Amino acid sequence: MELDNVSPLQHFVVAKRTISAVFHQLLEFVRECSDFVEETWKNEDLEHVAEEKQCLQIQACSRKLTVIKDVLARRHMKVAFFGRTSNGKSTVINAMLRERVLPSGIGHTTNCFLSVEGTDGEHAYLTTDDSEERKNIETVNQLAHALHMDRNQDSGCLVRVFWPKAKCALLRDDLVLMDSPGTDVTSELDSWIDKFCLDADVFVLVANSESTIMNTVRKQHMDRCVSFLVEELKVVDLNKAPDRIFFVSAKEVLSARIHRAQGMPETGGALAEGFQERLMEFQSFERTFEHCGTMMAQAHASWTPQEFISQSAVKTKFEQHTIRAWQITESVKAIMDAINISSAEKKVFSLEEREALMDRLEFVRNQLNFLTEDIKDKIKAITDKVADKLSSSSAPLGAQEELAISMATGLVSLTSRASVGMLVIAGVVWRSAGWRVIVLSVSLYSLLYLYERLTWTNSAKERALKQQFVDYATQRLQAISHIISSDCGQQVQQEMVAVFARMCQQVDKSEMELETEIRTLSARIQRLECVQRHSKTLRHKATDLESQLESFSAQYLQIQH
Repeated sequence: MELDNVSPLQHFVVAKRTISAVFHQLLEFVRECSDFVEETWKNEDLEHVAEEKQCLQIQACSRKLTVIKDVLARRHMKVAFFGRTSNGKSTVINAMLRERVLPSGIGHTTNCFLSVEGTDGEHAYLTTDDSEERKNIETVNQLAHALHMDRNQDSGCLVRVFWPKAKCALLRDDLVLMDSPGTDVTSELDSWIDKFCLDADVFVLVANSESTIMNTVRKQHMDRCVSFLVEELKVVDLNKAPDRIFFVSAKEVLSARIHRAQGMPETGGALAEGFQERLMEFQSFERTFEHCGTMMAQAHASWTPQEFISQSAVKTKFEQHTIRAWQITESVKAIMDAINISSAEKKVFSLEEREALMDRLEFVRNQLNFLTEDIKDKIKAITDKVADKLSSSSAPLGAQEELAISMATGLVSLTSRASVGMLVIAGVVWRSAGWRVIVLSVSLYSLLYLYERLTWTNSAKERALKQQFVDYATQRLQAISHIISSDCGQQVQQEMVAVFARMCQQVDKSEMELETEIRTLSARIQRLECVQRHSKTLRHKATDLESQLESFSAQYLQIQH
């Protein structure tokens, strides 16, 4: 920031504008942080990344900054003048302004709080608390008349006088001079000061001490003022206090300056001997007033600023705000760091959880492929095995039954066929061998027939019937055995395929659930990464604001954080 060619009083204005700009950026930054923390805290998927107390803490910082910013919005410096009635408060202000702006004289001329500030316009005017109407005034007499005619004005009200900056160089530096009723007017002065002067940068106590022309009395006043500054106000130490006390004649200086402005001799308005000395002391006071000082001025009117102006006013007015800004910035940085760490930890946990789910999903897919091939092979093997068992169970049954029946009835079948053969043979033998052979043959046949009749019992009949049934059933089973085995194999295959399909559905469902969880975790990881990036960005902004505060402090406050 370039400060060359800046007047001492403008130094305060430039400093205030600079710190106001910093606080504007800081307030916008804290509001952005507040929105970010609140959004993160209310996001259910980002549970415990940001906490409610962090949200409340940063909102409190935002409210504090708003108040400070409103205080800094005033782009002028206020100097409040206090003293007993007729001690010359208005005269002091007029002398500093080099023109009779405020009514002054013996008696109670100021009956309310009067603030004098510059206006870019060509005409002077005033406004009151109860009305924004501009009342034009051209001379101090018009101002006095306006104040006297307004019956609604009392000591507890404020009248703002706007004087053209072109007529008064001091008001060009955005300086506001506050004149007050006498401290002996009412006991309610403290509440009025709180109402109108609490934001003042300088308090000037004006005391009447015309007798200080004599050195003895002057020393008594000096000792009393030093004691007041050092022991009661405690604003300076004992060595510096005398440099803050000035003995001047505001009335003489005002008269001389008006004469000079009118082209008359400057000393024409001197009231007593030693005027040049008092004029030089008044000018010394003004230089000290512009640069810095806690001072007390005494003369025919004596006066005391109790706070700082220029560099000292900058330090006093802005140092605490700057320190508070540092504290707020540090608090916001700590919150951003905590959110960054928390989001990083939860991101690592989510990455591990997602990795585990992806491994599980890959395992399920591999197992499903393996089981698919294995189940297909087993279905085919079981189907073939069932078919083989059905074929093998029908063939041996027919063979065994055929063998048992043939053993039981074989002889009967043999004798039946043999008897027919014997008749044929007997006829042949009869012709060739004779009757003996025939008789012998008949006898043998009779014996065989008798044996067959004796053995043809119910059991033999049952066995013969069974044999017939077995033969018939064997023929039928052999005709349909391949059909039955094929149907059974298909049925077994269908049942196993259905079971496998249900198992695949369950696996697919589990796979979809795993994929959904993985997508959810991936989205959560992305949000956590976004929170991390945003918190880092905000922290970098806080560091940049700290650099600006550091620069302001080094340039205007001469302090290091």
